[in-house]
Amino acid sequence: MRQLVALADRLDVDPPARIAQAARLLSASRLTDPRPARVRVMTVHASKGLQFDAVVLPDLGETLAGRGGGMLVEQDGPMDPPRAVSCAITEPLRKLNPRLHRIATANEQRRINEGLCLLYVAMTRAVRRLDMFVMLDTPRDTTPSPTPGRLLVGALATQSADPQRDPQDAVELFSSS
Repeated sequence: MRQLVALADRLDVDPPARIAQAARLLSASRLTDPRPARVRVMTVHASKGLQFDAVVLPDLGETLAGRGGGMLVEQDGPMDPPRAVSCAITEPLRKLNPRLHRIATANEQRRINEGLCLLYVAMTRAVRRLDMFVMLDTPRDTTPSPTPGRLLVGALATQSADPQRDPQDAVELFSSS
């Protein structure tokens, strides 16, 4: 616990601009005390099969599609041989070739599906309490990328659509109490 408090003190001295930066700092810092911790920081992949009284998801602003990688692959199923392979190209170039556009769209849909599965895993690790932090979009946000945060806001929020709302103000989307 002392090690976690020391990390929190570092954040107070050099406050991050986003919760994600704090999460990255915490996940990059290795706790050296071998005793079981009351607070555990881990990836969603590492949490598979585990349950916790409380789960905190600190940043749900990353796109559900994740980072696309450098390759586009066309195949019937994940274990089938590829029918076509291409390096990833920009959206305007994809539109020039209908087959590449279909392959890129299918790859993005697969990555979004995987992102939704990871969100499900993350949310179902909590036994008693689940806290999720979402940065609400501002009028300047024009990226159409689906994110877990946008999905949750779209499903739960009514007050976040208020144009007079200060984007820095916290908005509680849902509470079971």
